[in-house]
Amino acid sequence: LANISWWSNLKDSIYTIPRGVDLKMFSPVKNELTNKRFLKFKNHFPILFFPNRYNANKGELFLSDLVKMLVKKYPNVLILTTNEGNDHIHNKGVIKNVGWIPSKDMKFYYSLSDIVLNLSISPESFSQVAIESIACGTPVVCFKFGNLKDLSEKIPSIKSCEPNKDDLYNTINMILEGGASSDVEMSQSMDIINKDYNLKIICQNYIAAYKKILKSKEMSL
Repeated sequence: LANISWWSNLKDSIYTIPRGVDLKMFSPVKNELTNKRFLKFKNHFPILFFPNRYNANKGELFLSDLVKMLVKKYPNVLILTTNEGNDHIHNKGVIKNVGWIPSKDMKFYYSLSDIVLNLSISPESFSQVAIESIACGTPVVCFKFGNLKDLSEKIPSIKSCEPNKDDLYNTINMILEGGASSDVEMSQSMDIINKDYNLKIICQNYIAAYKKILKSKEMSL
């Protein structure tokens, strides 16, 4: 709502509290990827994770062209998707559907991946995928729609790009070749998630907001 009402005074009346992330459920687990379910992916690089619904403006239409560009530089690239509807964009075995993943197992797929793709072309509200991925230590590539734009401006390891295949490809390459600078950004990003998006802080924000509303009502009586 804030993003689509920039031209009016309404934006100044909106106070947004983020959804938050359960840091006990979402954390880096790269050292725990010894299950045969994950070992079969060990020879692939890079691994891109696309945990989004099919046919819901989540950017799946970019994957086919992206594959054609990536395989030229990264012959062992792998894109993991979570919806059978993406089977139509299967390309040389590069795109693999892993099916629906329970929330408790998402941290393994986030940690397994080199980059998470959050390519929504709709105005995302809270963008849970992005903050969950950062909590697990994996950078995110997104388009600047809705809250994804705000997150990309606040969290260094959430990289935004223009909604076209060339800029998407270049942004992915930039992250993969970032080396030490990418590691520094990820450390900074995880600190932001721990500080601003943990559930205790979010609950405190809600309580403070409700108290402020009640106090304002009492003063107006």
